[in-house]
Amino acid sequence: MAFPVTSQLKGLNNTTDPVKLGLKWLTRADNVNVMATGGVHRREGHQRVIGAAMTGAFNSADLTRLYVAADDYLCVVAPDLSLVPLCPLTSRTPLQWAQLNDHIYFTNGSDSGVIDVDHTVMPWALSAPATPTLAAGPGSLPPGQYQVRLTHVWPDGREGCASDAAAVFLTQPGGLFVSDIALGPTGSARIYIAPADSTVYQLAAEVASNTYSWDSSPDALGAELTNAFMDAVPFGAEVIAAWRGRVYASLYLPTEDQTAIFFSEPLAAHLFNYAESFISVPGRVLAMAPHDEALVIGTDRKVYAYTPAALKTLADYGVVPGMPWAVDGKRLLIWTLRGLCQFPDFTNLTSERVSVAPGTAAGAAVVEQDGQARFVASLHAGGIAFNPRKEVSP
Repeated sequence: MAFPVTSQLKGLNNTTDPVKLGLKWLTRADNVNVMATGGVHRREGHQRVIGAAMTGAFNSADLTRLYVAADDYLCVVAPDLSLVPLCPLTSRTPLQWAQLNDHIYFTNGSDSGVIDVDHTVMPWALSAPATPTLAAGPGSLPPGQYQVRLTHVWPDGREGCASDAAAVFLTQPGGLFVSDIALGPTGSARIYIAPADSTVYQLAAEVASNTYSWDSSPDALGAELTNAFMDAVPFGAEVIAAWRGRVYASLYLPTEDQTAIFFSEPLAAHLFNYAESFISVPGRVLAMAPHDEALVIGTDRKVYAYTPAALKTLADYGVVPGMPWAVDGKRLLIWTLRGLCQFPDFTNLTSERVSVAPGTAAGAAVVEQDGQARFVASLHAGGIAFNPRKEVSP
């Protein structure tokens, strides 16, 4: 139902004295949409169709998959809107989500995983095997120091982090005997050997037993180990985002009041390098939003744009926790403590006209309906509006 108007309305303005606004502004706009034409339409109502207690939702980029955290389970929403449980959750802390290619990653600091296109939930943190035991045996290998590391390959083909190195020094020609080989989820382990006095590990074999002997030329070794000094996704990671082929994961350090943001190897979201692949920002990261130009990072006190070249401050105020952002064409829209902002050409779109409590948590989406696109922020009530009315009638 459309309300009759005598002229085009400009929209909502509750920061200016209404006596000075004139008739083209609304001071309240509850349950209505102001159209681009200046007309006002009653906002359509909604009917609850899922009664579960949900603490998060995420749809795939192609809009073919919808997942929710509901009643202590991660679920996929079926076409008939029923919930199909995929795995239990130990915490009701809202999930953070990120999509890299066809895989969807999730974490809430306690639970984490990867969802495949067929809704299979796989572990994200692929732990390294226990260190094997390496001893000298009979053989003809030249004297020197030899080292061995193990890796596990998961059923989906991902190779996890490597074990710590086991070492032995041959004082005379001999062979290698590896024992205490921990087998992985596929019932096997890959053995990588660094031959005499070398630091390069190469594949010797993939075995399904707890022992292995080696007495061969280094020329018989295979592919080089690239996971020797890699780590799994940080346990307790709070906020995640996929950007430029990597997954970024934040970990707040309360004693330093800083957040470390670790980023994975390219197209290998299960492998991180804690020693080298990270950045630090002051305060606690509450949201990360990917854009072609930069990764936008919102903390409890500032908003930044990160590129490998620089970390640039966009705003001296923070964002609302959750996933308070959405993409509208080439624009990134993000809900902050001072209203709605856009990136690039970072601009606050609401601070001059609209003052609302920012909420204590937020989710966001761009909704297209009746030929009009709207940014919708769903808030947990709370917070204090930053910019109350500026003027008072005499």
